[in-house]
Amino acid sequence: MDRDDEAWRSLWTLEMISRTAVHQSGVTARVTRSPNNPKIDRISLENKDSLDPSRWDLRDISKQLMALWLEGSFERA
Repeated sequence: MDRDDEAWRSLWTLEMISRTAVHQSGVTARVTRSPNNPKIDRISLENKDSLDPSRWDLRDISKQLMALWLEGSFERA
């Protein structure tokens, strides 16, 4: 993922209230609190089975997800 090319951001739809994001590929990212420690986030990817590998790279999608999470995009206002 090239940091200078941030066009990938337009592929995501963020829903901060539910702390989910839906990628244009159909993959859904969900951020929840760890049941053991509420200060720790747990990130899961859903709908991976429907991903078209000839069009989308799950590794790139995961990197983009981590970038969104690290910048605080999933935080509630």
